Order: sequence, then structure tokens, then C-alpha cells
Amino acid sequence: MGASPLKKPLNIRAATLLLAFAGCSPLHPEVTLAPGVSLKDYHLVVVAPVKDGTDYSFPFDITDSLRQRLSAELESQGLAVAKGPADSTARALVIAATLERFRSGALALKLPTTLGTSRCAMSADLTDARTGRHLGHIVASELTGEGMGALAPTPFALLMTCARMVADGLAQRVKGG
Repeated sequence: MGASPLKKPLNIRAATLLLAFAGCSPLHPEVTLAPGVSLKDYHLVVVAPVKDGTDYSFPFDITDSLRQRLSAELESQGLAVAKGPADSTARALVIAATLERFRSGALALKLPTTLGTSRCAMSADLTDARTGRHLGHIVASELTGEGMGALAPTPFALLMTCARMVADGLAQRVKGG
């Protein structure tokens, strides 16, 4: 017969609790740059249309919302975002994002997650607008767990968090981090 869960050593229970809460706290995006690449000289960002690489049936075109969020987050961090095609003489960075995975633990995108975990993953390729040279890649993922009650973000908010994380990763590298 196994030991009672209450009789587990305190450090195991604490570690289990930390892992449970880690599922609902944002992780840092993973930014990988090509060897020798620095983004410090890029002062203009072109946000390409976001692609939906999931098989999730969204009730509306989520890609436009994600693109708008990426643009707004980059602007809020002091980066210039092109409103149209970049001038061919400008040193512009193109970010082309794809929603890679999405799972909803809610009955609708704008209702809190209550039926399990919600998760999203987004990736983005970074290229030089003038030369087309591949500069790097960003991956961001987030999940929320059930049992969070009123604290659980909606799946839509979770999607926007993934977009914000991609923008955060890019802004940090452009600013020299």
C-alpha cells in the first residue's frame, strides 16, 4: 500500500506545488539568432500576416487579432512598426509568426478556462526585409491549468499572451538584450 500523499516530505509537496503554479505563469520566449547576427541596428519592424498552423476551429479569424497584438506590443516597447510595406532602403526586420499549437479548456474563447488546460505555442521567423536573409527564430509557449477559478485567463487572453511574449523576445534583442 502506498504512502499517504499527506505524509510525503515537505520538499516534494512544495516542488509539486511549484510545478503546478509554473503552468500558469508566463515563460520567457526562446530567441535564437543566426551566428554573428545582432538586431541592434534594426529600427523598423514589419509584422507579416500571422499564419494559423493549428487545426483548431476558431469562431473568427484569430490571425488578424494576433498580428494587431504583435504590432501594438512592439510599438508599446518603443519599436517603430511599418504600417505597410517597408521602404527598400530602410533597415527593416520582418517578423513572420505562426500559431503552432492551441488547445482550449473553455467552452468559448472569451470564457475562463474551467474544463482542463488551455495552451498555445507561437513561433516567428526573423528576416532582413531588404536581403531576405534569415536572422533568427522566436518560440513562445504558455499554458494555464484548471482549478484556477476566476484567476484563469480566457483562451483568447492566453493567445494574446503568446503574441506578447514573441514581441517581448524581439524587443529585448533589438534593444540589445
